[in-house]
Amino acid sequence: MLAIIKQPGEPAKRIEIDNTLEALQRAVGGYIETVSIFTDVTLICNEEGRLMGLPYNMDFAGIRFVGPVLVVGRTEDDFRSLTDEEFTAIMRRIFKQISLPKTYRDARGWLYRVMPGLGGNTYKGRYQQPGKLSWHCMRQLPWKDNQIEAEADLEMYAAAHKWKEVTGV
Repeated sequence: MLAIIKQPGEPAKRIEIDNTLEALQRAVGGYIETVSIFTDVTLICNEEGRLMGLPYNMDFAGIRFVGPVLVVGRTEDDFRSLTDEEFTAIMRRIFKQISLPKTYRDARGWLYRVMPGLGGNTYKGRYQQPGKLSWHCMRQLPWKDNQIEAEADLEMYAAAHKWKEVTGV
C-alpha cells in the first residue's frame, strides 16, 4: 500500500509497504500505536518509542513523536493506501515540505481558502462569491485547532470537487 514514512532527521518520503502487522512493526521498529490525524488518515508510530529512547522525529497536534512514523489511509476497520490527494496534502501540510498557502476557485468563480476564526486559535475553510467582499464559513468542513489541519481538509475537498488552485488572489 502507498504510505509516507518519516525517519528522524530526514525528510518524509513516499513508500510502498505491505499491509500486514509484521511489515508495519518492522517500519516503526516495534509495537505499533495509531493516531488519527484526519477522518481517513492515520499516523503509525512505535508504541514504546520513548521507553526505548528513540530519537525525536516531529511534533504534530501537540504530540511529540520519536522514532520512525508512517502515515497511511484507513477504513472503518483496516489500513489502506493513501490517495494521491491525501499524499499531496499530508506532504504539504504535516511535513511542510511544500508549505504555501492555497486559494482555490470553483467553476462558478467562487474563491476558497482557510482563515482563522475569532480569537485566531481555530481555523476553517471559507468562501467568497465573485464581486463580494465578505468571506463565509464552509459548512462542509469542520473547525480545526490549527491551520495545517484545516488547509489539508480544504485541499482534499478541493481535489475531490476538481477546483483549481489560483495564485495572486
